Amino acid sequence: MRLHRRTEAWQELAQGGWLELPDPRTAPLQVRLLDDAALDQAPGRSARRRAAHWALKPAPLIVPATARPADRLTALVLAAHTTAAGPAADMAVIARLCGHSPQQTGVLLDRLVAGRTLAAWHHQRDTDEVHWQPATLHRPVSGSADTSAH
Repeated sequence: MRLHRRTEAWQELAQGGWLELPDPRTAPLQVRLLDDAALDQAPGRSARRRAAHWALKPAPLIVPATARPADRLTALVLAAHTTAAGPAADMAVIARLCGHSPQQTGVLLDRLVAGRTLAAWHHQRDTDEVHWQPATLHRPVSGSADTSAH
């Protein structure tokens, strides 16, 4: 999600209290993420750090330049929750960070599969965990079925 020339995206993030607007004349571009202790909804420090990294560099989830903003935000949220332990997070967390209901987030995840950003995703309803496979890492094992069930 290269945001460096998308001033409206920077302004929206600043208005939402996520960051201070950077000086566009500086190189390399440095952004200061804001902590809001009053909001219980703010993601943890490690998720914010990963989100900032992937906002400034190509995300591990390749999103077409023509993708809708909601799809790009969803990919960024998933990238921020992709750790060495694996790509997984609670549906409620993903939905809240994307600004949608869990049902709408499911539609967004389906669109990421259709756009080949994700190879598959699965919502484990008993634990509310969502697991996904980035398309670039998807290597089907012979004889196994691709499960994009939700």
